[in-house]
Amino acid sequence: MITGVFRDGAESMAGLAKLVRSANHHVVGDAFRFTEEGVVDAAREVRGRGVEVDLLHSFYKPAKGINKAPLQDVGVQFHRTWVMQHGKAMSVDGERMLVGTGAIGKPTLKRNDVAVLMDGAAPEAYERLERAAFRHDVPAGRVAAADAKAAGLLVNDPALHVTHLTESLEQFIATEPVRLDVVTKAFRDPELASMLAARAEHIPVSVVARDMDPEVEATLRSSKVDLLHLLDPAHHSHVNLVVGSEQAYLGSAHLTPRAMNRASNIYPSREIGALVDDPSTVAALREVADQVRATGQAATGAGSVQERATSWVRSKFLKRLA
Repeated sequence: MITGVFRDGAESMAGLAKLVRSANHHVVGDAFRFTEEGVVDAAREVRGRGVEVDLLHSFYKPAKGINKAPLQDVGVQFHRTWVMQHGKAMSVDGERMLVGTGAIGKPTLKRNDVAVLMDGAAPEAYERLERAAFRHDVPAGRVAAADAKAAGLLVNDPALHVTHLTESLEQFIATEPVRLDVVTKAFRDPELASMLAARAEHIPVSVVARDMDPEVEATLRSSKVDLLHLLDPAHHSHVNLVVGSEQAYLGSAHLTPRAMNRASNIYPSREIGALVDDPSTVAALREVADQVRATGQAATGAGSVQERATSWVRSKFLKRLA
């Protein structure tokens, strides 16, 4: 069940800090970044009260990404996974959790990252999923991922060979009967582009993306999709949303082969998202999508030689790592 919606990065980080401070027994979460002072201070504060704090992160991470020292000093435990951990979620006491699009870092404070608060079955299933990852326990992780999916919490995890997020997102796109509005930082997945192009023959479909693969752009431009580029030199837009008439997806996964865990990608990532059907939450996320859309510009395929050359190089040499 959705109990709250945060419509930008500053709200999301404040909400996460408040969530962490509400813990009585334990905090379990993903750490792609962990440098935002409010959340770091909250984690240190609850450790001072004896609350256990366990965080999952990739086997590698640049030093700027996670400020471990002030957390390990008070006994915060970090656990490594061999995959690229890109999820943005955290749970307390197996009862309440936040799922969002933004990392726990200072840049998120200036971005349009959104998040939702969930209770019910999702937090407990998520914590079992995380603890299975701590132990590298694949069977337990697969069971927890299935239980999380039943509660509306979706995961792609290469370590578990689970792609519930991709499967649910594709089903959502294929079955939405009224309209689809997509907002993403990066759109480089040809399979999702083809699906949206096909759906645009039957329902209105709009896409706003900051970074777009040329193949994806060509597919969408040749269809009935209403396509906009987001000119965002300050990198303010980082949100990932797919909004329909009665459901909406939000989460860490950009629309890329890596995030979707496609077989063609050499280094797929671990992603966490939510598929929500609460009417007020869907309406709030649609407002966010509309706000981003209002800042987009029509995708004409035009651009400077440098811009088009950069896009070509990215598609040819970085696509497998997208």
